[in-house]
Amino acid sequence: MNGEKKETVGLFLRKEREKKNVSLDAVAKVTRITRENLAALENDDFQFISAPVFVRGFLRNYANYLGLDPKEVIARYDSQTELLPAIQDQEPPPPPPREENPLFKTLLFLSILLAGVAISFWYYQKTSAPPSPLPPSPSDSRIQSSSSKPTPQKQKAANRVLRAEKGKKPTDKPQAS
Repeated sequence: MNGEKKETVGLFLRKEREKKNVSLDAVAKVTRITRENLAALENDDFQFISAPVFVRGFLRNYANYLGLDPKEVIARYDSQTELLPAIQDQEPPPPPPREENPLFKTLLFLSILLAGVAISFWYYQKTSAPPSPLPPSPSDSRIQSSSSKPTPQKQKAANRVLRAEKGKKPTDKPQAS
């Protein structure tokens, strides 16, 4: 039994495959694992396969094909490579701290400050100064001058109208002329 515990996972898989009298090509065809990867598994050349996650997947598929318990095969692999504790304890590294560009922060601050000053200036201009009166246009000055100084003829006509209205009673109807 001591010899069986020291048997590598690759040797174990090769013996099981040879017991069933199956070639690597037949296994590759059914499992869709390349012949080279199967040979690497049987030779315990796990470095040939790019990552441990692929090794575990290939071992699981190969064990299923051979009718073996995949958990047992993976446990042999873990004990052989001592990856199980490392995988369980390993956490992904924290992301590297972002380098912040001080120029960006400065420009952002100045932009916000400039916008604040512009808004404050606009608000101050809008609320503090009443709208300035427009200079009178030439047509307005003619109207003002004619209305401020009535001509003698217009004054006489206005006086006649006022006198006539004073003599009338509110119930009197205007007469047709």
